[in-house]
Amino acid sequence: MGGLSAGVHSALAGKKVLVLEQHNLPGGFATSFVRGRYEFEATLHELLDFDTPENMGPIRELLEEASVEYELNRVPEPYVIVLPEDDIFVKLPFGIENFIEKIEEEVPGSKKEVSRYMKLCNNVYEGILYLRKCTEKGKKIMMPYWCYMICGYLTTGAYVPTERSHALSTSLTERIRELGGQVEFNCRVEKIHIKDQRVEAVELGDGTVIETNIVLSNAHPNVVYGKMIELRSEVPEYHAKKTNAQINSCSAVTVYLGLNATPDEIGIKDYEYFIGDTGNVEEIYKSFYEFKPSKRVSAICLDKAVPGTTGEGIC
Repeated sequence: MGGLSAGVHSALAGKKVLVLEQHNLPGGFATSFVRGRYEFEATLHELLDFDTPENMGPIRELLEEASVEYELNRVPEPYVIVLPEDDIFVKLPFGIENFIEKIEEEVPGSKKEVSRYMKLCNNVYEGILYLRKCTEKGKKIMMPYWCYMICGYLTTGAYVPTERSHALSTSLTERIRELGGQVEFNCRVEKIHIKDQRVEAVELGDGTVIETNIVLSNAHPNVVYGKMIELRSEVPEYHAKKTNAQINSCSAVTVYLGLNATPDEIGIKDYEYFIGDTGNVEEIYKSFYEFKPSKRVSAICLDKAVPGTTGEGIC
């Protein structure tokens, strides 16, 4: 949804907007597909940083500012962790204090250290919120972060689109058009024409050239700098080096499974499970790069966040 979000806010700012999408549907990762009587969510399993209307997170604020219609369901719990070899089967709750108390219940004596860790996470999380209003120079100085995520997750909760993420992507598309923008599908951008490090146009797969002086691209940097911009001399040296220095992450195998039974009939009680052979993070990470069964899988049942969404008697 990065391109759609950029498109709707550019249109709100009075820009003349054209969104070009190579797929025949909007949304990128935020989409769904139908197989038989099942409609599967492609990849988006949760929206974070949403929160309540009284205490808007960044994503809710983005949608509200753009007057985008949406309907979401709150995910009932963060996750269930299942590690049979360590005799761990624990459902974690939302809320930082609730989270700490649950871990203390499972691991007596851990409250002090877990509280210290969560305090650190909260400090980083508040710093990230501050960065939204910070200067660009300040952002560059304070760039490295990651532990803010769990704190924001526990504080603001998580949500899923009631009618799948395709509905949310469609709402963004419609809003762009309402604001006078244009959204075109089946339009693959092959090249970005640049001269003297200034954008002049984009070229589509059929050879159509569209003049413009601003391009917001949601494609992978390797594609943008390695294929779409033909003259390497037009790529700023810093961005070329940064892109070349990055190592591609591991990929996940996703199984979309439709079951001829309700969640309760087959013992699925919660929305998201993390199941594995080990809790050793290093082992889990290394296993992602081996051609062997993974040491960690996650499983999601959408009906536990949006009851009955799959249909009667199935999940």
